[in-house]
Parts: sequence; structure tokens; C-alpha cells
Amino acid sequence: MAAAAPPPRDAIERACAMKEELLAAVERLGNRLPPNTLDQLIDELGGPENVAEMTGRKGRVVQNEDGSIQVSLCQHLCALICKLKN
Repeated sequence: MAAAAPPPRDAIERACAMKEELLAAVERLGNRLPPNTLDQLIDELGGPENVAEMTGRKGRVVQNEDGSIQVSLCQHLCALICKLKN
């Protein structure tokens, strides 16, 4: 069985342009969406250091004061990593 021919170059270029348009649309939409309800509740209750993790999540997305985004590991996972290192 012969290998399939690669897609035409113009099809690849159109797909790449569509991808960029979708990513830009998601970026614009993200500014209008409410925060994650669970993360908002955790923040309102004083942050992850004051609220136990009950969902089993390994991490949460956190927006820093400068607007940058990072993934914060949940405390139970951090504690496990610390135990494994020691």
C-alpha cells in the first residue's frame, strides 16, 4: 500500500492561517469570560493556602498581578513532591 501524498501547500497555509485566527479569537474571548468558578471561590476564601483541595486537581491556572498566567501545583501535590525529595 502506497503512502498518501502530502496535502497541497496552499491547504497547509490555509490551515495555519485558520489556526492563527482561532487562537486570536480565543485570546480576545478570554478577556470577556468569567474566571473559573472554583478558582474564584478559592480566591474569595483567602487563597489556596487557606482552602483544602477537594477536587483532586493536580494544579490550577493562576493569573499573576502583572497579568501573566502560570500553573500552580496544588498543596497536596507539593507536599508529596517534598516527601519524595527527602
